[in-house]
Amino acid sequence: MLDLNGDGRVDIVGAAIHRDGRLPQDVAAVWWLEQGLTGWVAHVIKWGSGSLGLRTFNGKKWDQLFPLDVDGDGDLDLVANVEEMNRLRSIPAVVWFANPGRAGAPGG
Repeated sequence: MLDLNGDGRVDIVGAAIHRDGRLPQDVAAVWWLEQGLTGWVAHVIKWGSGSLGLRTFNGKKWDQLFPLDVDGDGDLDLVANVEEMNRLRSIPAVVWFANPGRAGAPGG
């Protein structure tokens, strides 16, 4: 169960994969859906980079998003692993998003 904003309702986290091109800057790369009283509300955590791949197999692949209290402040943060791929190699990385559901946080 994932409740990013502590309201007692389950929320959803998602990520986009882009390949053979670019993920535009106005498209969400990582987001969370808040379960509101009257429906779902979308919040962007990270926008697309807007960078253009040069050849086949370029792009980013978000593999997993884990809820974890990384900074010990009592709320859930998100830890993700992502691969940035190009025609020469794949670069794995670990990314930490401070709780996006906390009031005042980016995307919150």
